[in-house]
Amino acid sequence: MRKMISLILLTTFLLLSVGCSCSQQTVIGVVNESKDDEAAIKEVVEAFYQANKNFDWQKIEPKAGLEYWTAEAGERFLEEEANSWVEFVKTQKFSSKLKGLDFEEIMIEENEASVEVVSREEFTSEEDENLDGIFRGFGFLELHKNEQLWQIVDYDFHFVKIEA
Repeated sequence: MRKMISLILLTTFLLLSVGCSCSQQTVIGVVNESKDDEAAIKEVVEAFYQANKNFDWQKIEPKAGLEYWTAEAGERFLEEEANSWVEFVKTQKFSSKLKGLDFEEIMIEENEASVEVVSREEFTSEEDENLDGIFRGFGFLELHKNEQLWQIVDYDFHFVKIEA
């Protein structure tokens, strides 16, 4: 009987432990005891680049990566940049694969940050051979921290072809 009660208690404890660990999600960009501002900012920028820079022209999504933006800034980016970018990508039938991302500078002042990154991206195009090759992208991002969560509020970029 004691073995049965011990087994039940142990099983209950294990189920509760697994349930607790599964319900704890890691939120990207949140500053906490194990992640300082710089680490949280890098996490947001890397997640945005992974979501936004890896695409196939047939499946590109204009909202890719917007979950890392403030709501207002994300809507503005969607209207002013993302929709026309997707249209261009589909017209030129080109796909992109992020090959690398380097942080050149991160400047933090209280709840505001500016970030400069250099990406390495491989483009392939079915329409324009000038869009085939390795490109270096220069990204400039501004972020805002609200209640320990860093989010993107502005993004500008340009590309230079470095290899055919």
